Amino acid sequence: MSITVLVLAVFFVLLFIGLIFYFSFSFESFKESQDKILGERYNVYLSYIINLPELKCSYMGVEKECLDVSKIRKLNDPYYKRVFSGVTKIYVQDITNNKEYDLYQSGAGVGEVYSTPTSLYYPENNQYTIGKLYLVIE
Repeated sequence: MSITVLVLAVFFVLLFIGLIFYFSFSFESFKESQDKILGERYNVYLSYIINLPELKCSYMGVEKECLDVSKIRKLNDPYYKRVFSGVTKIYVQDITNNKEYDLYQSGAGVGEVYSTPTSLYYPENNQYTIGKLYLVIE
């Protein structure tokens, strides 16, 4: 009788240790999946921002693959606070001219940064430059 109780006690201790290891590895896997999904979400945000009609270059209704700097300068809409939840700052950096244009800011602007290269258009000069669109996450 005492041997049976001892075997059951050892079995449950080993089962408990196995469950601890299993759930710790499952939690790590869950965190990795969460990071991957959030990364994809913010990359979709970047794509969405580049394709916003209020920022895109256009001439007589024909859109081009660039951001219009004159539109960026005038953009300050509270609508984006709802659209970009979790984002503390969105800005465009003109690499050629060393200028920075803020699109949206709702915090300190400190956190994880996602970025993508983009073409910037200055309609007053009819000039294209190279820029980078940044998304700062809490």
